[in-house]
Amino acid sequence: MCNIAGYIGNKQAAPILVEMIKKQEGFCGGYYTGIITYHEGKLYTAKVVGDVDRLLAETDALNFPGTCGLIHSRSKSGGDVHHAHPFVSHDKKLAMVLNGGIVRYAPVYNGADTAKELDALGVRFDTETEYTDAMKGHCLLPNGHCVHNSQVVCHYTDHYKKAEGLSTSAALEKIFLRMPQETVALAMHAEDGPTVSFANYNMPMSVARTEDEVFLSSMSIVFPEDRDYFVSGYIPPASSGSITLEETKIHRFKPPLPIGNLTPEIVHDGYEIIMKLLKEEGPCTIGKLNNGVRGLWGELIDQRYPLTYSVLQDLQNAGKLEIVKTQREGVTPEYTATLYQAALK
Repeated sequence: MCNIAGYIGNKQAAPILVEMIKKQEGFCGGYYTGIITYHEGKLYTAKVVGDVDRLLAETDALNFPGTCGLIHSRSKSGGDVHHAHPFVSHDKKLAMVLNGGIVRYAPVYNGADTAKELDALGVRFDTETEYTDAMKGHCLLPNGHCVHNSQVVCHYTDHYKKAEGLSTSAALEKIFLRMPQETVALAMHAEDGPTVSFANYNMPMSVARTEDEVFLSSMSIVFPEDRDYFVSGYIPPASSGSITLEETKIHRFKPPLPIGNLTPEIVHDGYEIIMKLLKEEGPCTIGKLNNGVRGLWGELIDQRYPLTYSVLQDLQNAGKLEIVKTQREGVTPEYTATLYQAALK
């Protein structure tokens, strides 16, 4: 699990993106950070090993031009800077960030076959590395090396878009059905203008609009508080589409394994479970809260993250949420990563 934020509007995107990711990186990220912005037909990207402060220290990301962009903070799951998001197509026209993992879609996931097909087409991966236990779950190549799953998604989206003339969102949906994972992807293409395309299985992605801005985030609690939002919602599970300043287009697809709904009963039970954990155990990580609610859907693919994050939003709205911040070791000892835990005031 990682964290993502996005912006489309009339202001420079980079500073807004930085502030949103700062508020959430310690929940599920902080180990790798990367950004994309769009300006006058070109994508600007940068990524580092480390948190958002390191991104600002080592790159010019804060000054990137453009009023549309995405930012990503990744968990500690192995690899060097190439394994950070965003992943970018070879022609630099497509860039994307992803959040999630294979998890319960493992029985129907075929990332290795997909990676081999790209390898046969001559696609090269800068995430290619020798297979180790730390890389467990990543896509294997014929030579026994492995590559990052999300880079495979990026390059095959690019392949579908070019070979079949698909829109960015349609190409994303096609590779999502081919490589099903408990994942959400947000993508930008230089030819699409200030547009964010998406595909989602069961991960959280909130969307809020003002008259002239759109905000996206894994956690709605990070949206700027000084805006007058006239509509807010989320990208639904098993869907793809695109978001512009004018509209959100959504296409629903049928997942290979069914996803459970956020019914009123499940939301009620989840709220009770999370409140009990916070009261009895004090500050809790997102992982602990998610583990508390993940059994509510039985055998169905769950929506644990959307449920947990919605409860935290309710607590924030009620003035009852406190974020406890500490530091932990980063990818290597010279790096640090912030840990955020939820607590009751």
